[in-house]
Amino acid sequence: FSPLNFNTSEGYPFTAFRPPGATNKKYLFSLELDQDGYKCKGINQRLLNVMRYKQGLRENKIVPFTIFTDCLKDKRLPHEKNKIPGKTRVFSISPVDYSIQFRQYFLPYTVAHQNSRRTFSTAVGINVLGKEWTAMVMEMNDFGRYQCDGDYSNFGSGFDMEVFSIVIDCLKDWFIFHGDDDQKNSDVRTILLRELLSAKHLCYDIIYQVVSGMPSGSPITVELNDLINYCYVCMAWHEIMSPFGYGSLYYFNKFVKKRTYGDDLWLAIRELVIEYFNNVTLSEYFAKYGVKYTSASKGDDMIPYTDILNVSFLKRTPVPHPTRPNMFLAKLDLQSALDIANWCWQSRDPVSSTLVNIEACNDALYGFGPETHEYYRKILLKQAHRLGKQGNLRSWAELDHLYLG
Repeated sequence: FSPLNFNTSEGYPFTAFRPPGATNKKYLFSLELDQDGYKCKGINQRLLNVMRYKQGLRENKIVPFTIFTDCLKDKRLPHEKNKIPGKTRVFSISPVDYSIQFRQYFLPYTVAHQNSRRTFSTAVGINVLGKEWTAMVMEMNDFGRYQCDGDYSNFGSGFDMEVFSIVIDCLKDWFIFHGDDDQKNSDVRTILLRELLSAKHLCYDIIYQVVSGMPSGSPITVELNDLINYCYVCMAWHEIMSPFGYGSLYYFNKFVKKRTYGDDLWLAIRELVIEYFNNVTLSEYFAKYGVKYTSASKGDDMIPYTDILNVSFLKRTPVPHPTRPNMFLAKLDLQSALDIANWCWQSRDPVSSTLVNIEACNDALYGFGPETHEYYRKILLKQAHRLGKQGNLRSWAELDHLYLG
């Protein structure tokens, strides 16, 4: 179980009581640091009171008035997009009381979700720089040569509430299946998830309520998006393939292999059904329900399918390793990789922060192979020298040994 992140905001209403000099939620806890990390020796009384009050409401099947605070996402935006409505990304911060109590009831599932990625359809938790990427690529390629990659517009804040309700029932059933059949625990889990359904948001001095999606800063965002993505594709299969007698999940699992990571989708599809179930028919199906689905490449022309070397997943495409047989590199989108060097926004030491970004950019270029990596590495080394720094910019061979042994 990963610990609570003490270096992020405490959320509403606790930000209103933040003492001078504090910059995160750490002041709400009495912490002791040892070789294993932080140990919590005490919790702020106001925070304890809020948690006790909300726990009482949940146990009585009452949804508390939990507020998620909107803030601008820490993301660089291309100049051509900065004046387009909807392109400025917003991140909604979960209040610390909700984060703690949600983790108490759902952390076993979120850990199991990630740890089951080799047998389940998820890719959450994958190390794309190591051997796990190759294993996934080989698995998808062995299943079928027809590959589809997909992405949704406005997925997290716009997904269907009825599908969300189905996922809520699935999560409750998961705990019951694994031995927690206590009715009170089930009721509390239901209410905790209902707090994400039609969530309340705070934007400056305005509180508003949404009618779709969930807050991006919830403690279970990627796992819930994963499950909703899974449901979307299953429902698409049922409607598209039922006229041919293949509408059941049995045939779906027989003819389709899927990998999801939040709203990212990768499908390997057998030849027998590719004419009927592909990116074009998926896009047409989702359009009927107001969902915009495009190829992950975001190209203007939607093509039905592609091959293993052109599929895009997690903004990466598989590239055969230049020296290791049957191994694949994960090539990140070049613009995304190069932009890492420009990420520094605000820092007490901008020179050191920029150097860290240059090193991260160098590492991100590993997936392009030795020649391209060395070309940009020389440029990055020059920029590091301009800062008066040496920089620890590893060569491609060093990175290859680090990632693959």
